[in-house]
Formats: sequence, structure tokens, C-alpha cells
Amino acid sequence: KESSAASDVYKRQVMNWRIAIKPGRPFICGKLGTKYVFGLPGNPVAAFICSLIILRPSLGRIGGETNWFKPFSVKIKANFKKDKRFGRTEFLRANLNREDGFVSIYPFEGSGRLSSLSWSNGLIELPEREQKIKPGDLVDFIPYEDRDPWSQRYFMTIRQDEFHITDDQLRKARHAYFAMTSYFDSLVGGLVETLEKIG
Repeated sequence: KESSAASDVYKRQVMNWRIAIKPGRPFICGKLGTKYVFGLPGNPVAAFICSLIILRPSLGRIGGETNWFKPFSVKIKANFKKDKRFGRTEFLRANLNREDGFVSIYPFEGSGRLSSLSWSNGLIELPEREQKIKPGDLVDFIPYEDRDPWSQRYFMTIRQDEFHITDDQLRKARHAYFAMTSYFDSLVGGLVETLEKIG
């Protein structure tokens, strides 16, 4: 029954079959009558990335969104080197160090390693024209968490492509920011505790 449905999609209208991204190349998008059909890759990491980069925006447009959804990203300095093939966009599982503001990548690239998603706190997008990345280069980092106010404030402090400041100045600004937020958190925590006692 499943193979018959897939066969019907092929016979009707297949809009995409292989796309130039890694991981996630075998992604299918088709239409069966008035229904849209999406086929995700079998490996969990590839399925996760295709869901974020292709499936989520596609469902948004189908649901009435005017613009193509693009995940929030910020320029961050790389703490790694990487050679990639020209003409293909790559998404690397990445971990942003919130102390020094540099981002590292998972050492193994297999898209079947589910543990790499729990290790990472975001993705790095390397455009199709990019071929060589060296430590210190600015790369596009897509954080998993970006909607909450704390993350938004933090990412504003590390937009290194938008401010002409030195690394030392940036480090001092981050430390001041963390000290300030910790201080206010403790004040709010104390206020809540007092209100609970008297309430």
C-alpha cells in the first residue's frame, strides 16, 4: 500500500527529488491530486535538517504565510577548519561556546549519529559557493533556541560582523552582560521568594 502511494506520487507530479544539500540530499516533494507529499531522508540528522530548512517553510507557505520562512542566524567566528565541495550547501552540527563566542563542529559527519543533535546547540550553514573555512572566519550559525528574550539579547552581543570592536572589547562586554543579567536574576528571584512568603 505504501509503495503504491509512492508510485502514484511519481506518476502524478514530483517537484523535487535530489537537492544539493548535505546532509539531506534524497528529499522528495510531490503532489497527489490536491495533496502535497513530502518524503524525508531516512537518517535522523538529515531528516531533522530537511524539516527545518525545507519542510517547515513549505508548510508555512501552504498554510498561508506570505514569505518563505528562513531560520534566524547570526555571524560567529569559527573554531574549526573545513573543506567542502563547491556547489552544495552544507549544514554542520555545531556548538556555540557562550564564554568565548566561538563555534565548534561535531567531529564526525555521519547523519545517522543522533547523539550529535543532543551535543549541538545549533547548525552552521556553509553556502554552496563556500569551499574553505579556517579558524577565525565568520560563519552563519543557526541556533536551536532563539525565540526567548535571553537568547535574543545574547545573540545581539555576538554579532561580530556588525560592530567594529576588538575581541578583547567583545569579551569584556560579554562578561559585563552576564554579570548584569545574573544580578537582575537574583533580584527577581528574591522578590518572587518574598512574595511567595507573604502571599
